[in-house]
Amino acid sequence: MLDSKSSARSSFFSFLSPTTGPDYAEAAEKFNLAGNLYKAAGEWRDAGEAYLRAAEAHRLEKSPEEAARRQVAAASCFRKAPDGAERAIELIEEACQVYL
Repeated sequence: MLDSKSSARSSFFSFLSPTTGPDYAEAAEKFNLAGNLYKAAGEWRDAGEAYLRAAEAHRLEKSPEEAARRQVAAASCFRKAPDGAERAIELIEEACQVYL
């Protein structure tokens, strides 16, 4: 009985453990999915913002190439949004810096 209480307590407080941190890969995956869904609905600005959040998660995950790919996806969406052309150009220029 004492063992089950001890394990329940340790799993309950596991989120406080310094060895576990945010799961940036999972966050990136979810933001990418959101971008896909917004894109399918024709919500170009929201899709672009979701892809930018995915790009940031990939940067935090130390995956700059994948971050650049998500940034290009965001740029493609902003290009289709009203008044989004300037933002699209900025994002493409930033993404290109990863490959230089």
